[in-house]
Formats: sequence, structure tokens, C-alpha cells
Amino acid sequence: MTPKKKSNVSVIISAAAIVLVIAFVALAGSGVFSKNKLDDKKDTGKKTEAEAQEDAEDEGEDAAEAEEKPAKEEAADAQADEEEEAAEAEPGEFTYNVTDDGVEITGMASEEGKSIVIPDEIDGKPVTSIGEGAFRGSKAVSITIPDSVTVIGNLAFRECPNLKEITIPASCVSIGDHAFNKCTALTSITLPEGLKSIGIGALYQCKNLTSLTLPDSLETIGARAIFSCKKLTELVIPDGVKAISDYLCADCSGLTSVTLPSAAESIGKQAFKGCSSLESIEIPESVTSISKDSFKGCDKLTAKVAAGSYAEDFCKTNEIAFEN
Repeated sequence: MTPKKKSNVSVIISAAAIVLVIAFVALAGSGVFSKNKLDDKKDTGKKTEAEAQEDAEDEGEDAAEAEEKPAKEEAADAQADEEEEAAEAEPGEFTYNVTDDGVEITGMASEEGKSIVIPDEIDGKPVTSIGEGAFRGSKAVSITIPDSVTVIGNLAFRECPNLKEITIPASCVSIGDHAFNKCTALTSITLPEGLKSIGIGALYQCKNLTSLTLPDSLETIGARAIFSCKKLTELVIPDGVKAISDYLCADCSGLTSVTLPSAAESIGKQAFKGCSSLESIEIPESVTSISKDSFKGCDKLTAKVAAGSYAEDFCKTNEIAFEN
């Protein structure tokens, strides 16, 4: 009986072994233990070539959109600015003083737009003057001054960085010191007939000013009035002006020609110093005083002078080219 029991145990062990072999083969066939599957598990973060190419294309599109967006936004902003400039904005409430002669504008309580039109009267009284510093630092693009104004005060429009247009009426007889000082966006200005005086530094460093018309009525131009207006190319000073003031056009590096008044008497200190493009100027016989450094740095200049005149002697003494 003992050998029979041993035989049964062997059969059971053999059957179990067969089952294990069959299971292993089945699992191997399914690829569970294949190298590729193990590698796939190990590299689950790795992208296929197609996926990598698709991601690269997406990144390229995103970069193009990112680059295009600021350009579109900039164009939209520019268009909005143009539309805002084109529409004349209603001015805010003006501040003012009432004088015996009328109303002096002293400023604005608020500036709501890019175009300012100053009224010709307030409270039934005429607006006769623009007070000191009234619009200093204004962001306005254009300003219209009414026909009732006779005086533009000191610093009235100083450092208005966006000011491109200014209308000065025929009624104006005086423009104060530094009135348009550093109005760097201003390209041209016509001063009306009837204007008598322009103050010190009135157009100082209006670096984009290309055109300036001075009226025949003008009698005085202050020192540095046109200093460093680098894009101004021609200047005609009317006959009513007798004295060319100190530093009048100094550092006007684009200036090529100057016409002095026929009855001018003097040319002040460094009046045209640094006008490196200046080629011609006619100095009348009436001139009896010229500062030694009036034409310093004007290396292209050939002055036209009368034979035997003070101006001729000056040119000889200071080695300035001249012709009669």
C-alpha cells in the first residue's frame, strides 16, 4: 500500500509543474515579460517622432501669435490715438483772473482732450491774456488762442511735449519769456503781423521746428529765443529788429542761411555759435558791433559784406571767409 501513495504524490507534483509551464508560456506570449514592453514602461515619458513634430509646430504657432500680438495691439493703439486726435475734445473748466482789461486765463481745472480751444470771453468779459505758466506741461496736441488775446505770458506753453499746432491771433502783440520753450513736437509756427516782441528763450530747444515766419512788425527778439532749433534751415529777421540778441540761434545746426535786418546795428554774444551748416549771411553796413564769438563753429560760412565796412574788418580780424 505504501508504494501506491507515493505514486499519487508524484502525479500531483507533475500536474502542478505542467500548469506552471503552461501559465509561463501564456504570459510570455502575451508580451508581459518582453523587452519592448519593459522599455515602454521605463520610457513612458518619451514622445514619438510624430508627437514631437506636432508639438514643435504648436510651439511655432504660439511664438508667431506671441510676436504678432504686440504688433496688432500697437496698430490698434495708434489707430485709437489718431481717432482721439481727430476729434476735438471739449476742454475742461478754465481757471482765470478777472482784470480791468478783461480775463486772464491761468490754467485748466482739468484737461479732458487733446485739442484745446480757449474761449474769446468768460462771464461776458473778453479773454485778453494767457497767464504765466497757464498751460505748462499740457499734453494737448493743438491749442487755439482767440482773437481777443493780446499777451501770451512767460512760460505759458512751456514743455508741452505733444503740441503740434498753435494758432496765435493777429491781436497778439507780445510773447513772453520761454513761452514755447521745449515744445519738441512743434514743427512750424506763424507769428502774426502786429507782434512786437518775442521774449527770452521763447522757442528754446523746439528741436523739430522746421519753419518759422517772423512778421515785419517785430521789433525785439530776446536772447536764446531760437536756441537749438536744430531742424530750422532758414531764418529771415525782419527790418524792425535793430539788435541781434545773445545766443539768438546758437546751436541751430541745420541752419544754412540767415537774412539780417537791413538796418541792424549789432550782433550779440554767440548769436550764431555752433551753426555748423551755416553757409551764407549778409551783414549790412549799418552793423557797428559784432561779438568776437558770434560765428564760432560756423566753419562753412562765407559772409557777404560791404567793402571797407566794419563787418569786413571783423571778418579779416577773426579769419572768417567773406566776399563783397
